[in-house]
Amino acid sequence: MDGDYVIGGVFSFHYYMHTVKHNYTTMPEPLSCAGSINSRGLRFSRAMVFAIEQINNSTKLLPGIKLGYEIYDSCASVSVAVNVAFQLSGGLDPVFNTGDKCSQSGMVLAVVGASGSTRSISMSRIIGPFNIPQRVADVIRRSTAKVVVAFISTGDMKILLEELSRKPSPPRQWIGSESWVTDRDMLRFSFLAGAIGFGIEKSVIPGLRDFLLDLSPSKVADSPLLTMFWEEAFNCRLVKSEATDRSVCDGTEDIKTLRAHTLTHLISTSNH
Repeated sequence: MDGDYVIGGVFSFHYYMHTVKHNYTTMPEPLSCAGSINSRGLRFSRAMVFAIEQINNSTKLLPGIKLGYEIYDSCASVSVAVNVAFQLSGGLDPVFNTGDKCSQSGMVLAVVGASGSTRSISMSRIIGPFNIPQRVADVIRRSTAKVVVAFISTGDMKILLEELSRKPSPPRQWIGSESWVTDRDMLRFSFLAGAIGFGIEKSVIPGLRDFLLDLSPSKVADSPLLTMFWEEAFNCRLVKSEATDRSVCDGTEDIKTLRAHTLTHLISTSNH
């Protein structure tokens, strides 16, 4: 959305980047995301939009000034996050800007995110991704340490644990950040000797819950990202397509009727 001042946002709407094995005989394809929608990242972005709208609608905070925003998907990938950092600092790129809501191409004045320390550090340094394998599984396997402290995002932690599960290391005590230690999907890594972490105290942001639940098919259709979320949540298509067996949404879909797990993922920002 255009504005007098534009704020950038970078969140992990997907957990993975679509990887391509380059043969270096043709021009590489643009980076793209893979997998299903990560509702946590979507929730963060909606909270950012909510905050900007609250500021724009206030007569006291920034009178006479309209804030705009550019929000990008980092795919929980350093490569994409660095690419996005260049877009935010150098103007819009047709590959990333697929909508018609932004006409200005000036660089943003501030950035919220990325929603993970690994991508945030990479973006802050603006260094290109060299695809040099390292970062960490063999070091953990060889180490004599009995405790591992992992302050890391859920997406990055899954990649690490999936690699460790190929050849489990000796049992250790894990200490984790709230992002992954409260994720039930981590229970599938049975080789972990134990894990302890910290949860964030709950609070309520007035008006945010109602804002997140105020979605209708007409509002969703204006956003490709919300359209993807809507179609996955209700297993239907907003626009008829021969490429899928899903039926066309009939307009009776109500976000408040979603099963508790899906709904909790979307609105739980109001509890943090």
